[in-house]
Amino acid sequence: MSQERYGIRRFALLNTAGYSLGLFPLENPLSVYGANNLGKSASINALQFPILARMSDMSFGKYSLEASRKFYFASDTSYILVEVALPHGPHVIGVAGRGPGGGFGHQFFAYAGELDLEHYQQNGTCLRQRELFKNLGQAGITAYELKPDELRRLLVGGHTSIPLDLTLIPLRSTSEQSLKTFRALFINLLHMREITAAKLKQLFLDAFEHSLRSGSVDYIAATEEAFRDVRRMEQDYQALVTAGPLIEALASGVTQREVLRGKLHRLSPLLDNLLGTWHDYADARKEELVIQAEHYRNEQDGLQNEQRGGTSELMRLEREISEI
Repeated sequence: MSQERYGIRRFALLNTAGYSLGLFPLENPLSVYGANNLGKSASINALQFPILARMSDMSFGKYSLEASRKFYFASDTSYILVEVALPHGPHVIGVAGRGPGGGFGHQFFAYAGELDLEHYQQNGTCLRQRELFKNLGQAGITAYELKPDELRRLLVGGHTSIPLDLTLIPLRSTSEQSLKTFRALFINLLHMREITAAKLKQLFLDAFEHSLRSGSVDYIAATEEAFRDVRRMEQDYQALVTAGPLIEALASGVTQREVLRGKLHRLSPLLDNLLGTWHDYADARKEELVIQAEHYRNEQDGLQNEQRGGTSELMRLEREISEI
């Protein structure tokens, strides 16, 4: 049975970044390929909006933040949507465009539930944010508008007045430094460009800064801790080597026992037959000896009676002789 996986499940683009509808399943590894200028990088960069929230934290390469805002939110029916799987159920994080009338701005929102694109359209027309919220309400879903800082805090498990738990990025700390480190890691993984060994080292140092603050290290204790399991396994190995002859003798004895068991198994029918014959002979011989014993007992009784009769006759004759 496969283990439940949490994170971004689906990513959708509506009327933005050159897409009328772009739906990207992210539960498994996904490859996006195509000719140049078809929106591959634009779709990937769009993930920054629902994850980083603040445009000042985002990077769009050679394009400025202002140009990027106009590109992604050219219409008031432009949406960037992600469905996230969390331990307590699926949630949707959305970014709605305001179009030219709203200065090409955008509004974050979120709600509990799965992403259903039917909520975002009516009669084949994409809905504006206000109409979308009304449509969601009719479906029993309460959507909440979010400020960028509120979304950032919700994503890392911080406290806000919004009754939603969107903890997608459980950082050890919600400090600005931790958020800055996450932002650097996320953008580097997202763009996969200009990654040097020096940058990687610095990113790792920043990520594990919380455990590197102590300047004093007991190297002897650290070495002992690191090699404790190795030394224990070495001792176990030496004990096995020492016990090798005993183990081999035991193995030989077990093998010999199995051989003898096999021989006994083959001889068992013959032994059973001989034992049966012996029992038959013993029973017959016993019966014969019992009959002989009875015969000799009867003869003994007869001889004893004759002896008693002879003794009586002898005594009678002696009395007669004494009377003469």
